[in-house]
Amino acid sequence: DKTPVLLNNVKLVDKNATLYTQNLDYNLNSGIGNYHGGGKVINGKTTITSLDGTYYKDTKDIYFKNGVEVVGQNRVSTDSLLYNMLTQNYNLNGKTYIKNKETEIFTNQGSYDYKSDNTVFTSRTKVRDSSGRVYVANNMAMDNKSGNAQLEGNTIIRDSAGGFMVFANQVFLNKKTNSFLATRRPVLVIKQKDDSIYVAAD
Repeated sequence: DKTPVLLNNVKLVDKNATLYTQNLDYNLNSGIGNYHGGGKVINGKTTITSLDGTYYKDTKDIYFKNGVEVVGQNRVSTDSLLYNMLTQNYNLNGKTYIKNKETEIFTNQGSYDYKSDNTVFTSRTKVRDSSGRVYVANNMAMDNKSGNAQLEGNTIIRDSAGGFMVFANQVFLNKKTNSFLATRRPVLVIKQKDDSIYVAAD
């Protein structure tokens, strides 16, 4: 049996990332290690913590689960997260809350590409920006560098300050210019004092 139990302040260093945990059950044959009761990875300016986790030596992945918290460019709280120590990319799964200077995001599934700074959400997702405008869609793709985003599937934009709502099946938007284009049977609802105006297009 080549499964030693390492105890007391385990430190596993892999290129730029370091895994810290109090105990790690590591199998020398498979290169898979499990921790329970708390672990932390520090990779540059990003820190990820969770109650439980699994480290895969061959792929340099860590599967974080139970009380996962990410602190870096964004603050992320999620049920589980698969993180690659080399690329710094991650996949989210389960109830997730993301917050940064500009937005709050509520979702259940998504992925983040560190190099391109692109985010994709593949479940019904709600985004609230700093102006209070809310975006909801079945799928979202965001290019955080350019500010461009594409929303698809039962998309809703609610702007309480502007007094309007937009319904469409596809929306292209730019966060930097605060503009958007709604396509695929869009409907604009403009709220007035005692009534609402509906504008639809093909």
